[in-house]
Amino acid sequence: MSGAVVRVIGAGVVGLACALRLQAEGHRVSIWARERTPHTTSDVAAAIWYPYLVQEDPRVERWALAGLAQLLRDASDPASGVILREGVELSATTLPRPFWAGAVPLYRPAEIHERPHAFAQSVTMALPVAEMPVYLAWLEARFLSSGGEIVTREVGSLDAALEGCAIVVNATGLGARELVSDVKLSPVRGQVLRVSQVGVERFVMHDAPGEPPTYVIPRSNDIVLGGTSEAGEESREPDETTLAAIRARCEALMPALRGAREVSRQAGLRPYRGGVVRLQAESRSAGTLVHCYGHGGAGMTLAWGCADEVAEVVRGR
Repeated sequence: MSGAVVRVIGAGVVGLACALRLQAEGHRVSIWARERTPHTTSDVAAAIWYPYLVQEDPRVERWALAGLAQLLRDASDPASGVILREGVELSATTLPRPFWAGAVPLYRPAEIHERPHAFAQSVTMALPVAEMPVYLAWLEARFLSSGGEIVTREVGSLDAALEGCAIVVNATGLGARELVSDVKLSPVRGQVLRVSQVGVERFVMHDAPGEPPTYVIPRSNDIVLGGTSEAGEESREPDETTLAAIRARCEALMPALRGAREVSRQAGLRPYRGGVVRLQAESRSAGTLVHCYGHGGAGMTLAWGCADEVAEVVRGR
């Protein structure tokens, strides 16, 4: 189907990627969203390309590699807010070689000077990092300049969203829990704090079984310190004790952070669906729905690959 009227519900990174891909296919695309940047869940993300809280299967691998390729292209434009950064993933045990190791620009065992002594099996890599409020605004501007429309509004039902258009893309993230009564969908809260940039250029990540994830993600004007993975937690209010623990863990890994001024603190709810993204078409009497949600902690990582598949689905309708 070409030249269709398509409505995308959701203006996070997944919704914007879908809208841009569909627009490139020649469709007349609008976005309906309750929140836009800088108020989306995507804005809270530390936003380093890395498959997290999502099961690895052939579809996820394909989506992730397509997303990597797009983000590397986006990084060539300084205005995008995407930059390729080197850093280290720390581990006290053996790190299995991931499916994507050969696709990133750098992946090798970390040298002694690149890691604390306790993390003997660590890996140095180069991954795209997005400053999400900048990136989302950049994507919005591209969409709008190509004739797209963004409407800020509540969406009570997808049948109502289908009025006046042939296809609706459901990219509502955690909102799909109520919108389509998906009982498989639940929140996994992530808390972060941002501190002033004190000359840190390399990221650090550590995620061990039974422990909260710890990461330091430098950006242009600040550094994101995280994090948590709190299953079932609904509150978007950061917790003082948790944030203090995050800062202590990050400073232990990177002493240069001590004394950095706190800039902000945030909590976001990752849309977790047991690690299984829902990407499928559904026919209704009013038109076609294409569901694309449940990306866990890998929204930025999978967004462009999922958008490619959404465009394929729409093409085949």
